[in-house]
Amino acid sequence: MPRSTLLIDCASAVIDAISLGDGPRPGEAVDVRLVEEESRENFACQARALEDDGRVRIALRLPHTLFDGRCHDIAAYSDFWEGPVSGKLLALDEHGHIIPDRSLEHRHGGYKGAVSFFDGALIRGWGLNEDAPGERISVALLIDNKKWSVSVADEFRRGLMQYGNGEGRCGFSHSVPDVILDGKAHVVSCIFVDTGEVLTDGIISIELGELRKFLYREIHWRIRRIQQYMDL
Repeated sequence: MPRSTLLIDCASAVIDAISLGDGPRPGEAVDVRLVEEESRENFACQARALEDDGRVRIALRLPHTLFDGRCHDIAAYSDFWEGPVSGKLLALDEHGHIIPDRSLEHRHGGYKGAVSFFDGALIRGWGLNEDAPGERISVALLIDNKKWSVSVADEFRRGLMQYGNGEGRCGFSHSVPDVILDGKAHVVSCIFVDTGEVLTDGIISIELGELRKFLYREIHWRIRRIQQYMDL
């Protein structure tokens, strides 16, 4: 029997090469324990067995906290197979290159920020460097740990007048790409470009059903607003 591997696709993963004789039956729920190799953090996941050409593939959803703009070596354990099944979650820039891990260099930096709004099509938030309040910093949008776009946090936010050197210009926004509408599970993340740190509430797990609800609510809200203006 060939050795199994953990194949990562977007925010999900598949463990392949488990024989029908040794593994779970198709459709059966499978308890899987994931371990992040560097931190040794454990995650309990319930996966599902799927039959594929006489073999069983184990499909599971990866923990959204792993999508933090860093690379992770992941090992999967279960009573259905011996030893770990390993895979690697990569963090890639827009050119397909590995994003350097700067988290240890900037652990004690003054970068602060948060994601404050997400509706499936737009994500907004704020960010600043408390050590240099007037500095304009950049925030990257990642889809499934791959950098998609970069925005400078210089938009005016009235509620943030106490920040950004008293000007309130520390907001940012990103348009969320249509790639998340492909029916797969995805994770949207926002990180500081300079430090690699994740913003507060900056990792958002997306299921297609929930995303449709977001978009339907937004469409209905806009239709109502248009009708109100037409009635004036």
